[in-house]
Amino acid sequence: MESCVRMKANPVPRAAFCLALLLSMVCLAACRRAAVTLPVQENISVRWQATGDQLVLIHGERLMAQQELARFYQQRNYEPGWSENGAPRPCVDSLIRELSQAEQEGLAGSCYHLSALMELNQPQRRSRNQEKWTADQLAELDILLSDAFLLFASHLQSGRVNPRTFDAEWFVRRDSADVVVLLEEAVRNGEVCQKLDDLRPRHPSYRRLCQALARFRTLAQQGAWPTVEYVAKLEPGARSPRIAQVRRRLRVTGEWTGRSAAPDSLFYDDALVEAVKSFQTTHGLEPDGIIGWSTVQEMNVTAEQRCTQIIVNLERWRWLYRDLGDRHILVNIPTFELEVVEQDSIIMSMRVVVGKPARRTPVLSDIMTHLVLNPYWNVPVSIILHDMIPEIRRRPHYLSDRGIRLYPNWDIKRPPVDPGSVDWNKLNKNNLPYLFRQDPGPENALGRVKFVLHNDFDVYLHDSPTRGLFTRADRAFSSGCIRLQNPIDLAVYLLRDSPSWNREAILRTIQTQREATIALPRPYSVHLQYWTAWVNAQGELRFGRDIYQRDQKVANALALAPKVMLTERPSITAGAGEE
Repeated sequence: MESCVRMKANPVPRAAFCLALLLSMVCLAACRRAAVTLPVQENISVRWQATGDQLVLIHGERLMAQQELARFYQQRNYEPGWSENGAPRPCVDSLIRELSQAEQEGLAGSCYHLSALMELNQPQRRSRNQEKWTADQLAELDILLSDAFLLFASHLQSGRVNPRTFDAEWFVRRDSADVVVLLEEAVRNGEVCQKLDDLRPRHPSYRRLCQALARFRTLAQQGAWPTVEYVAKLEPGARSPRIAQVRRRLRVTGEWTGRSAAPDSLFYDDALVEAVKSFQTTHGLEPDGIIGWSTVQEMNVTAEQRCTQIIVNLERWRWLYRDLGDRHILVNIPTFELEVVEQDSIIMSMRVVVGKPARRTPVLSDIMTHLVLNPYWNVPVSIILHDMIPEIRRRPHYLSDRGIRLYPNWDIKRPPVDPGSVDWNKLNKNNLPYLFRQDPGPENALGRVKFVLHNDFDVYLHDSPTRGLFTRADRAFSSGCIRLQNPIDLAVYLLRDSPSWNREAILRTIQTQREATIALPRPYSVHLQYWTAWVNAQGELRFGRDIYQRDQKVANALALAPKVMLTERPSITAGAGEE
């Protein structure tokens, strides 16, 4: 009873105590949440304005995007983007993690100040009893992070190197979003990973090539595979000490499992023949099971060389549009293959013939809007000078045998000229007053169908009367254009939404041997590309021959230190095609 009285008698002091305790806790929390005032903004501003256009070094690192950095910080009045309340924001760890994984995409983290950033970021991991961040540290970290983001974003978006600087036949228009805007959005919303991921090529082959790179790097670290000697070709049924070498070589990369090993390890048995055929298919060789010079050469390419080859082709993906289009036609020049793709599904594929090494097919992306049945062929000047005139001098009836007419002053409205009246010894690149035009028909170099592209190089897709070339493994024989194995099938597919142009109507028109131009119901994107390492729709890694010797040029460019970014990146215009 007494205690109850005491509790009721002293309600105010206890309530006051509780209120005071609550206020103390609130004040303490508020103090902890209070913004830590550090002159980071002033520090960044002073650094920037003191340097002007001079070369800037931060923590011993050369800034690679000075113009873009200046624009970024000026737009935000030099306010830091990567820290607040005297400490780095979580997005700092996000960017450093992204940069540490750049090697997975064939990009060196050292290009993006990775070591310096990890060193600068160490204060974040100090215990509470140790010193806190200084304005100078946060300013250095902020500027270096921004520079790293800008350079890394630029490389993901359009490649680390500019192909135009070392390959005059690479004509691509790369994506060009403003990386300064992307940086501002990334730091404002804390979406560093998302912004960078949006810049990566979207095609599944890019991600799969990254996985293949990891696999071959592991093989290289483990010692890779033994070499195979070459003395003479080995056919199925042969017996040789080199058969044991082939078994050991193919076991490493998985073509040979060893589950059905022959009692005689020197005997070239059926199981090993199938393993060799699988290897040949993977490496763009004729899968005949014969261990010849070309097969041994491919077997002896080192794991390190394969890593470089994959890195080169990852870079080529970054040169290309991220979005190839819901409907597109993709030609891979080194593998002599064409694919028709809709919604990421391969609808049709076929063999193609591409430009010979002396007249290489350019790399380009274009739009196809119409096709021509029974096309005339206006012979390009290079073919006239290098191919036709020498033949005409040897064989006077060369033109008439092929249905090629000569029109004076390149005017088809004028009567054709008799080839016998021309002094062929006087014609050259400065004196060529004739249009060479081949009539439609079975001898026409373009065959029955021409698929027109809109480019400055007179490169297009077409049929061919030389059908035997499609059976060869090496199909680099054209003068730059793409010859198609199944052009009628492609025409039928592209015109499938035109009721008046089914297969029967197309074939009837072809029989007339009269030229007919047909607009496609929908335009198609066409990409003529050059990949010597890729992953097909079945998820299988493939390697192709570098028929134009382009890989080493890219590898050499990637081996150099990255160049300082330019606000206006050079446009890429190159390439030449003909036929």
